[in-house]
Amino acid sequence: MSISIRTTWWTVVVLASAAAACGGGGGAGTASGSARRTSSSAAPAASSGARMPAGGSAGKAQGSAAPSASAAGSSSATAAGDGPCPAILGKAWKAAQPVLAMVGADPAAVEKSYLAGGSFLERCGKLGETERACLEKSDNPLEGIATCKVNDGKAPAESLWLPSVWVDPKPEALSEDDQKQALAALVGTWVSDWKSYKQKTTWKIAADGEVAVETEREGKTDKKTYKIKLAERGVMAVGTTATSSQTYSFLQLDPKTFYSSNNLAYGFFKVGGEKKYTVAVHRAWLMVDGASCKVVNEYAQVADAKCETKGASFTVTHAPPGRTRPDGKPASEEWSYERVGDYLIDQRLIDIGTFKKQ
Repeated sequence: MSISIRTTWWTVVVLASAAAACGGGGGAGTASGSARRTSSSAAPAASSGARMPAGGSAGKAQGSAAPSASAAGSSSATAAGDGPCPAILGKAWKAAQPVLAMVGADPAAVEKSYLAGGSFLERCGKLGETERACLEKSDNPLEGIATCKVNDGKAPAESLWLPSVWVDPKPEALSEDDQKQALAALVGTWVSDWKSYKQKTTWKIAADGEVAVETEREGKTDKKTYKIKLAERGVMAVGTTATSSQTYSFLQLDPKTFYSSNNLAYGFFKVGGEKKYTVAVHRAWLMVDGASCKVVNEYAQVADAKCETKGASFTVTHAPPGRTRPDGKPASEEWSYERVGDYLIDQRLIDIGTFKKQ
């Protein structure tokens, strides 16, 4: 399957710019868990295709993890400082810990940064008295953000965001032998046919990693030379000039097909053949159990989601907690994937980042 995420109102995905940036291949992610999410949230954008929580697994076949010792040990921690906002933050942290344990993440990895508060304390201090009093009374501020309607009608830049519980992992380094084998499997001519954008890109890959790139669109042909290196699992380093390079996602499932793009928000996630799993996607976790599923966002907020399977396609629709449209109605996101082998692959990556060997 592929997971692609479309927001219904606040996001415009500019595929043309993605195509130009990656020489014909579009967005991507990594096998350890990056996901495509397009939204105007205040969360920082992902810089790597491999996204996992601290201590978590990108594709956990058995679903929820048992609470860790660190989760129990840090449950009494409180935010530094006096006043209602640090107290609200302390209650939010207490509520976040069992959620992190549920998705297999380690609370100890984010406790210090979480309790520092970031922009939360500053924005909380600017809330109206009614909104702040509601959050003070809330036993679980993770839910209170929505039930107290503190963000209703507000633009993302004006909204109150809890500290993020997400930690970006380092991709797994490949041995020299594995690097050589991975590169040898790519020697030859590969074509990406991005039909909706009417663009065809050809990569002729040599044994030393040099790539002759030819892009055809609207009757025009552009030629470039790249230099690729596969030093980390799920990642392709692409030298676009003698002095600059980009990070592409990379997944080769068989000798005649690979998926790659420099848009690391378009991901692929290993889930095996399981019907019940928890997978770390782009700054979020997707928890699937048959036809039911939940989404845990980077603020440890849990949302029920609607999962639909049609053939190889798998669509997840949910309403991010505490986010509304300008008219005050709940915002919604839709993630579309295809199941390919043991992976969920973002539909956008399939559309614009599929390379076939000629």
